[in-house]
Amino acid sequence: MTYSSLIELVSVRAKKTALAFIFALFGLALVSDPLLAGGANVFPGAPPVVTSAYFSLPANPAPGSSVGTITATVSPTSWSLSGAGSQYFVITVGSKGWGVVTVGASSPPSGSYNLIATATNKWGSGSGTLGITVAAPAINGACGPANGQSLSSAPTTGLCSAGTASSVSGSGPWTWTCAGSGGGTTASCSASLQSSSGSPRSYSATTWSNYPQDPNYFPTVLWLQDLRTTIPGYSSFLAAMKGTGMNTLLDLNGYTGGLWWPSSFGVDNTGFFAQIAAAGVYLIPQVNSATNLPSCIGGCIGNLSPNNTDVNSVASYQALIAKTGLKSTIIGYVMADEPQTGSCTRWPLSGIPTEVAIYKSYDSTRPFLLNSMDYIFNSGWCPGTVNQDYMKATPIGSMDSYPLINPWTTSNAAGTGTPVDSLWIQGWSVAQMVSQRPAGAPFWAFVDSGSDALGFGGSGNGFTCNTSTNTCTNGSWTIYQRAPANLVNAEVWMSIINGAAGIEYFCEDTTASFAYCMGQGGSVGALAAQANVTYINSNLKSFAQVLNSPTVGRCTMNTGMAYANYTTSCSNGILTITTGTSTVPASALVKSYSGATYLIAQPDRNGSAAFTFTLTGLAGKTAKVVYDSNSRYDSANTSLGSTFTLNSAAQFTDKFAANGDNYQVKIYQIQ
Repeated sequence: MTYSSLIELVSVRAKKTALAFIFALFGLALVSDPLLAGGANVFPGAPPVVTSAYFSLPANPAPGSSVGTITATVSPTSWSLSGAGSQYFVITVGSKGWGVVTVGASSPPSGSYNLIATATNKWGSGSGTLGITVAAPAINGACGPANGQSLSSAPTTGLCSAGTASSVSGSGPWTWTCAGSGGGTTASCSASLQSSSGSPRSYSATTWSNYPQDPNYFPTVLWLQDLRTTIPGYSSFLAAMKGTGMNTLLDLNGYTGGLWWPSSFGVDNTGFFAQIAAAGVYLIPQVNSATNLPSCIGGCIGNLSPNNTDVNSVASYQALIAKTGLKSTIIGYVMADEPQTGSCTRWPLSGIPTEVAIYKSYDSTRPFLLNSMDYIFNSGWCPGTVNQDYMKATPIGSMDSYPLINPWTTSNAAGTGTPVDSLWIQGWSVAQMVSQRPAGAPFWAFVDSGSDALGFGGSGNGFTCNTSTNTCTNGSWTIYQRAPANLVNAEVWMSIINGAAGIEYFCEDTTASFAYCMGQGGSVGALAAQANVTYINSNLKSFAQVLNSPTVGRCTMNTGMAYANYTTSCSNGILTITTGTSTVPASALVKSYSGATYLIAQPDRNGSAAFTFTLTGLAGKTAKVVYDSNSRYDSANTSLGSTFTLNSAAQFTDKFAANGDNYQVKIYQIQ
């Protein structure tokens, strides 16, 4: 009988015994490999058997980072990878001879890699599939070239430069979004309707037919004034308004039958309306003021309920317009002030969106304005979304904070100092409130005017003021009693950079009632404040068409409410900014007007820094400084007229606040 026939007749156990005997005759032995299921015995010299494996990696995995382990039998002595993309990965022999896979010297692009992993020992090789998927990086949605443009019809191309475009909504202006992927953010985009003359029409002019259509109108607004007030050097208060560049009255103090005007339905009882119209000043009067009601004189805040029968109802104003034919004088209505005063339920705030809808039914041709406390920094903060809801619903949003003299936000400023660095609060608050509003909807901002805001700095939170040093203190905290001229200017431009489409002045001071910043009283301080707002408003008028033109980029390095909440770069639209000083962030706004691009920029903290601006698509263009705040506040160190050529990467670098001129503002014309 042959060996083979003998083996076939015995049991499996007998086979193993016989094989052991035969191998022993030749000095060999069976080996047991624990890598085989159940510790199965194999013949020496068997090649490895590779088990396929599949792994998922995040986007942009770091060189040398772990991918995973692929297993094989018979303890391979070496491994290799082949297939498209294998150059991005490394496989080495690990414990038990298994293949340990890591990322190679360069990070693999996102995608799927179907590689062949081959294990080798002295008796042969075996292969299996190694599948690796590298996730796509998060991509933030970004508006395309149609964003911010003035168009004759709804855009269909150029909607997004990154991300997925939504459908375009509206009839001019138009809005759409660009959704990011992989966890990226979504960008909100818009385009305005072009007028028949070819110049861009603003959201306000497009939405309200009885709102100013003039592209030279940029709101410079004065709050609650009595036209009988005497201003040194001017024949009348309205002449002083025109002389200082104030073009709009917000509220009108009638002093007849109550604080607000008028006191009779449809009657210009003081003659103020005719005077305002003759002066060419716009008026936004109070509507349904609760302070006019007998039970509320001098005490109530806000609206009790919209109606069209009060002496200062919409119907009353429209009757007055009908009698005079001066419909262009009243351009909107104000729904009182700071609805959070007292409590979140006193108005209540939750009812404001419904009130706005009722008011719109009275007059859809003019906007309604409601001014808010700075709930971003917890002044008037209310639980839930009631603040955001009414901010979204109000046709013209508005906010006051007065960060330079505010005794309540010092803890958000720069520790201690004389005074603390707090101006940046204005920019962050404006930016956050603007982000809560519909795309393009106007937002106005009250600013420090150089007055003490009726003793605001010294009237709360334990602060006391020293007029000789222009400071108010509480222990180690110091703020200004009245904002310095250069910082008033900086606050105006900071508001605009962050999205404000109108500037409101709170001129009230403990020394001269309501018109200190207009020069009332004739003191040195009042006349200096008057000269400063005149300078500021003249520049706003000069740049009005630029400011009313499409925005093609806006960003801030600020990221939150704490002083240290900022980054070293930001990007939006065609604009990217980086700072050369990690402790001095920046904000900037880019406008497109009449074939040129305008960049408005400033630091967002005290200190000097060089900022590098990248303006996509403008490589080789020349940036010229056409406005520098130092020309007025530090003329020896102005850069007005300086030019910079944008390099091949569309970049140029300029230095700000090099001589202690904190929050210096520059405007560049690029063409």
